[in-house]
Amino acid sequence: MMALTRFIKPKSTEAPDSARLNAQQVSCLILSGGGGSRLWPVSTPQTPKQFLPLNPAMPLEPLLVSAARRVQALHPQADSSFKNQTFFLTGHAMAPQVVASLMAHQLDALAPHLITEPKARNTAAAIALALAYLNQHHPTETPQQDILVFLPADHAITDESAFRHALDVAIDAAVQHQSIITLGILPDAPETGYGYIQINEPVTVKTLARTEAVAVKRFVEKPTQSVAEGYVAGGDYLWNAGIFIVSRQTLLEAFIAHCTPLGNLLCQPEPHTAMLDAFETLDNISFDYAVMEQAEDVMVVPVSCGWSDLGSWDALADLAATSVNTHAEAQGELMDGNQRLGPMATADDAPAVIFESTQRVTVYQDDAPVSTGMASVNGKPMVLVGLKDCLVVDSPHGLLIMQRGTSQHVKQALTRLKALQAVPVSAPASAHKSSASSGTTKVLV
Repeated sequence: MMALTRFIKPKSTEAPDSARLNAQQVSCLILSGGGGSRLWPVSTPQTPKQFLPLNPAMPLEPLLVSAARRVQALHPQADSSFKNQTFFLTGHAMAPQVVASLMAHQLDALAPHLITEPKARNTAAAIALALAYLNQHHPTETPQQDILVFLPADHAITDESAFRHALDVAIDAAVQHQSIITLGILPDAPETGYGYIQINEPVTVKTLARTEAVAVKRFVEKPTQSVAEGYVAGGDYLWNAGIFIVSRQTLLEAFIAHCTPLGNLLCQPEPHTAMLDAFETLDNISFDYAVMEQAEDVMVVPVSCGWSDLGSWDALADLAATSVNTHAEAQGELMDGNQRLGPMATADDAPAVIFESTQRVTVYQDDAPVSTGMASVNGKPMVLVGLKDCLVVDSPHGLLIMQRGTSQHVKQALTRLKALQAVPVSAPASAHKSSASSGTTKVLV
């Protein structure tokens, strides 16, 4: 109990005079350790999707860099010390790539702010490790008012203003209510690849205009198509974006109450050291499963901000289509019966192009479909016959051909591919290097 009282202080019965006194009370922790296997063969274990410029709206900027800029913009009035409150959680092996990405985009000052995991152990262990690091190396006298914002490095957001406003509301709510706050995305389709959050009443335009935290009724796992359709029709379900806003004290109490192994480690005199020593033995479970689904006072801020987790090729193609529709005059031309959805950069800065196929016979050459001649994609002819509404991804790491709407199965296929060892799942070093200069990766729909 003595160790516990080092970090937990009695909760105040009154809300603080100011929910957030200044930017130094907010630490943004960017979860940067994902494998991105659903975007194979472009995203690979050597270069997962957070290090790739996959957002069509930001074709030259890796997703991780966009996430870093996004949280910096939370506090435009903050002085230069705010950079000390942005941290990156990643694995030991990925740490050099995080640093290289930040330095390549003039974010050098953030490069030293890494919290590294000895081994991938999912988000529960990663978030606990971050709290342990902060409590040991950056102790605070105000754990109820020091707010932690956990967000993934590999998501895309098109309405940054709406997102930042929702985060500001969530930060204030985390202090006022001393609860874990999450963001819930207003769904625009019955997606089966996302978890959902149910609230007590349907979300309306008026609800979104208020932008306030409301009570969570329950969390549900990824649903079937018919169930997802019911969720969207009912209006009382939101997409779970995997973004968490919580005070240090509330987070520690949640781990103690709902995940005893992590809670015990967090109460050690040197919690970060203890966590590192035990890390490889920890359960591989998500923060949603370990804490969020067990806690009784979780709240959510509904928001519509053009969010996508870019968790599949379908999601990526949909985002590209939305991006180009916004700039139709520049990029939305029709060529040979196929609509060009827009340019996109992929692995090794190689260019890629997305098309929505509307014909039964399509021949690709260079960066556009043509009606005559053979195509050359990565040095070989490519002709599509009878494959309407399909997705073709060709990179030095492999070739993927799939029906639109089935991209959630890519990870399963890759697992089988690895087990069979039929072909290498990533290109040799020589091929990996050559693609940067040859610009051979193509993404075609």
